[in-house]
Amino acid sequence: MSFFQEFAARKLDQYRLSDEARPITGSFTGAGGKLIVERSSFAVDAATAAAASCAVPGALQNMNTVADFKAMDKNAFMAAMAENLWADIKSGAAVSDPTLLLKFGVISYADLKRHHFVYWFAFPALVSPTPFRLARPAELLR
Repeated sequence: MSFFQEFAARKLDQYRLSDEARPITGSFTGAGGKLIVERSSFAVDAATAAAASCAVPGALQNMNTVADFKAMDKNAFMAAMAENLWADIKSGAAVSDPTLLLKFGVISYADLKRHHFVYWFAFPALVSPTPFRLARPAELLR
Protein backbone atom coordinates (compact mmCIF):
# COMPACT_ATOMS: atom_id res chain seq x y z
CA MET A 1 0.00 0.00 0.00
CA SER A 2 1.38 3.41 -0.96
CA PHE A 3 1.47 6.65 1.02
CA PHE A 4 -1.55 8.00 -0.86
CA GLN A 5 -3.57 4.79 -0.44
CA GLU A 6 -2.96 4.92 3.31
CA PHE A 7 -3.76 8.64 3.34
CA ALA A 8 -7.05 8.03 1.48
CA ALA A 9 -8.03 5.32 3.97
CA ARG A 10 -7.25 7.60 6.92
CA LYS A 11 -9.10 10.51 5.31
CA LEU A 12 -12.24 8.36 4.99
CA ASP A 13 -12.04 6.57 8.34
CA GLN A 14 -10.35 9.00 10.74
CA TYR A 15 -9.71 12.52 9.44
CA ARG A 16 -12.99 13.01 7.56
CA LEU A 17 -13.53 16.78 7.14
CA SER A 18 -10.83 17.83 9.59
CA ASP A 19 -8.18 20.07 8.07
CA GLU A 20 -5.83 20.09 11.05
CA ALA A 21 -2.18 19.21 10.50
CA ARG A 22 -1.31 15.57 11.20
CA PRO A 23 2.16 14.35 12.15
CA ILE A 24 3.91 12.14 9.63
CA THR A 25 7.46 10.86 9.26
CA GLY A 26 9.55 10.79 6.12
CA SER A 27 12.96 9.27 5.66
CA PHE A 28 16.20 9.69 3.79
CA THR A 29 17.46 6.33 2.60
CA GLY A 30 20.83 5.70 1.02
CA ALA A 31 22.90 8.36 -0.70
CA GLY A 32 20.20 9.66 -3.06
CA GLY A 33 19.28 12.62 -0.88
CA LYS A 34 15.56 12.24 -1.61
CA LEU A 35 12.91 12.39 1.08
CA ILE A 36 10.64 9.36 0.97
CA VAL A 37 7.11 9.19 2.31
CA GLU A 38 5.34 5.84 2.33
CA ARG A 39 2.59 3.96 4.10
CA SER A 40 4.63 3.72 7.29
CA SER A 41 4.99 7.54 7.34
CA PHE A 42 1.75 7.72 9.32
CA ALA A 43 3.33 5.75 12.19
CA VAL A 44 5.24 8.72 13.60
CA ASP A 45 7.32 6.62 15.98
CA ALA A 46 10.92 6.94 14.79
CA ALA A 47 11.43 3.24 15.52
CA THR A 48 9.29 2.45 12.46
CA ALA A 49 11.89 3.99 10.13
CA ALA A 50 14.01 1.52 8.23
CA ALA A 51 17.35 0.64 9.81
CA ALA A 52 19.32 2.22 6.94
CA SER A 53 17.44 5.50 6.90
CA CYS A 54 17.23 8.82 8.69
CA ALA A 55 13.76 9.59 10.09
CA VAL A 56 12.47 13.11 9.38
CA PRO A 57 9.51 14.61 11.29
CA GLY A 58 6.83 16.29 9.21
CA ALA A 59 3.22 17.40 9.11
CA LEU A 60 0.44 16.76 6.61
CA GLN A 61 -2.36 19.30 6.31
CA ASN A 62 -5.18 18.31 3.97
CA MET A 63 -7.62 20.88 2.63
CA ASN A 64 -11.23 19.84 1.97
CA THR A 65 -11.62 21.60 -1.36
CA VAL A 66 -9.26 22.39 -4.21
CA ALA A 67 -10.29 26.04 -3.79
CA ASP A 68 -9.10 25.95 -0.15
CA PHE A 69 -5.85 24.36 -1.31
CA LYS A 70 -5.27 27.08 -3.92
CA ALA A 71 -6.29 29.87 -1.53
CA MET A 72 -4.06 28.74 1.32
CA ASP A 73 -1.29 31.22 2.04
CA LYS A 74 1.70 29.00 1.34
CA ASN A 75 4.15 31.75 2.32
CA ALA A 76 2.50 31.99 5.75
CA PHE A 77 2.61 28.19 6.05
CA MET A 78 6.33 28.20 5.27
CA ALA A 79 6.98 31.16 7.58
CA ALA A 80 5.24 29.33 10.46
CA MET A 81 7.43 26.27 9.80
CA ALA A 82 10.55 28.45 9.81
CA GLU A 83 9.46 30.10 13.10
CA ASN A 84 9.03 26.63 14.60
CA LEU A 85 12.47 25.62 13.34
CA TRP A 86 14.03 28.77 14.83
CA ALA A 87 12.26 28.13 18.16
CA ASP A 88 13.70 24.59 18.24
CA ILE A 89 17.18 26.02 17.66
CA LYS A 90 16.88 28.77 20.28
CA SER A 91 15.41 26.45 22.92
CA GLY A 92 18.15 23.86 22.47
CA ALA A 93 15.66 21.17 21.43
CA ALA A 94 17.47 20.78 18.10
CA VAL A 95 20.72 20.04 19.95
CA SER A 96 19.19 17.07 21.75
CA ASP A 97 17.19 15.96 18.67
CA PRO A 98 18.94 17.05 15.45
CA THR A 99 16.15 15.60 13.27
CA LEU A 100 14.17 18.72 14.22
CA LEU A 101 16.42 20.59 11.79
CA LEU A 102 15.05 18.49 8.92
CA LYS A 103 11.32 19.10 9.34
CA PHE A 104 9.04 19.17 6.33
CA GLY A 105 5.41 19.95 5.64
CA VAL A 106 2.84 18.79 3.12
CA ILE A 107 -0.28 20.67 2.10
CA SER A 108 -2.70 18.56 0.11
CA TYR A 109 -6.12 18.19 -1.42
CA ALA A 110 -7.49 14.67 -1.88
CA ASP A 111 -10.29 14.01 -4.38
CA LEU A 112 -11.14 10.52 -3.19
CA LYS A 113 -13.87 9.94 -5.79
CA ARG A 114 -11.36 10.33 -8.64
CA HIS A 115 -8.31 9.08 -6.70
CA HIS A 116 -6.63 12.40 -7.51
CA PHE A 117 -4.21 14.09 -5.10
CA VAL A 118 -2.80 17.60 -5.32
CA TYR A 119 0.07 18.29 -2.95
CA TRP A 120 2.81 20.75 -2.13
CA PHE A 121 5.89 19.80 -0.08
CA ALA A 122 7.63 22.45 2.01
CA PHE A 123 11.19 22.27 3.33
CA PRO A 124 11.94 25.28 5.54
CA ALA A 125 15.44 26.67 5.72
CA LEU A 126 16.74 29.62 7.67
CA VAL A 127 18.50 32.37 5.77
CA SER A 128 20.46 35.06 7.56
CA PRO A 129 19.47 38.60 6.54
CA THR A 130 23.17 39.47 6.52
CA PRO A 131 26.10 37.21 5.67
CA PHE A 132 27.76 35.41 8.55
CA ARG A 133 31.22 36.66 9.50
CA LEU A 134 33.92 34.68 11.20
CA ALA A 135 34.81 35.99 14.63
CA ARG A 136 38.34 34.73 14.09
CA PRO A 137 40.16 32.87 11.32
CA ALA A 138 39.18 29.24 10.88
CA GLU A 139 41.43 26.67 12.55
CA LEU A 140 42.08 23.10 11.57
CA LEU A 141 40.80 20.71 14.25
CA ARG A 142 43.17 17.97 15.30
